[in-house]
Amino acid sequence: MAAALGILAWATGPVCIHAQLSLDAKAWREDLRVLADYLPKRHPHLFAALKREEFEQDVKRLDERIPTLNSQQTFVEMLRLVARVKNGHTRITKRDPRGFPWRRYPLRLYLYRDGLFVQEAAPPYVNAVGGRVIKIGNATTEEAIRAVRDICAHDNEMQIKTWIPRWLVIPEVLRGLGLLDDMEQASFVVEQRGQQTRIDPVPLSIFDTEENWVAARDTSVQPPLWLKDPAMELIQNYKPLRSLEDSMLEVLLKDGMDAAIQHYRAFKADPRNAYVDSVFKLRLIGRRLMNVHRRFADAVAILQFNAAEHPESSEALFLLGDVYERIGDWKAAIAAYQTSLKLRPNNWELVDRLSILNEKQNLKTENEQQ
Repeated sequence: MAAALGILAWATGPVCIHAQLSLDAKAWREDLRVLADYLPKRHPHLFAALKREEFEQDVKRLDERIPTLNSQQTFVEMLRLVARVKNGHTRITKRDPRGFPWRRYPLRLYLYRDGLFVQEAAPPYVNAVGGRVIKIGNATTEEAIRAVRDICAHDNEMQIKTWIPRWLVIPEVLRGLGLLDDMEQASFVVEQRGQQTRIDPVPLSIFDTEENWVAARDTSVQPPLWLKDPAMELIQNYKPLRSLEDSMLEVLLKDGMDAAIQHYRAFKADPRNAYVDSVFKLRLIGRRLMNVHRRFADAVAILQFNAAEHPESSEALFLLGDVYERIGDWKAAIAAYQTSLKLRPNNWELVDRLSILNEKQNLKTENEQQ
């Protein structure tokens, strides 16, 4: 399967599939097939604002057009297709550096009532900070906003306003919409105090940090009143405790499993940790033990402990089955998956995985009997 995008569907978890950097029409059609197949299965309200017939017609039309589109145009049309669902939590997102290249220009924009402004920028583009954007590539700001509006996942107008400035700094989106000719040579024209300045930002990975970026607000002066709100001040000055996944893993590697479980008990007894999602935290520890430290026996023990601590958690049992599958204990994996499926019968990803694993186990049993 050659697919490049992660589709985040409301209340269902992501469909994440990885592929080569350059996708041809066949690969994009496979992406579209995956999207069209999984969304109706996994999304409980996919057709609340969009009729099934409309969705299927949109998919069919895009499938026919893909051979005539470049990768950036296809990417934009996929965004447009998903945005028609009109659900802010149903969107195409990128969670892994692999797959279809998806970058950003080192600018943070915001759409105010009086225009689109540069809120922050990387140091080379400090002259643009605080300026009003009047042109992006080949388009005026107004033309660019109209072009990008229809690809914004949303429940309401505010979410569209939130996403417009985010998409307007994505080179692949601007190229796919025909707003610029060369993603490596984009130009933004910014106006400040009646003077226009052109900047030509270089795209960077969306996973790069924003270290040393310059903000429009002068941090040397007192912040505005809305930032002085007592609750906001507490949030801004909050110093989080060390995470469970870091501290428990350190104890486990140094002193063993029993000491790690004692550490977990003490962590859970602290009222400050009452709402910590320990299923997810123990999952992270298990993953690190497998992928970083290659300590598979400890990973099994941690995820067994996770399942015992959370017997009603389909996720915990799924994770246990996954580690069993990783170490080749297919029989134990199938048992864990089946128990997980009883708790969450509509987990179609798990149904597919069980089907494949049962076939492998049956083939293995047949080979052993010969």
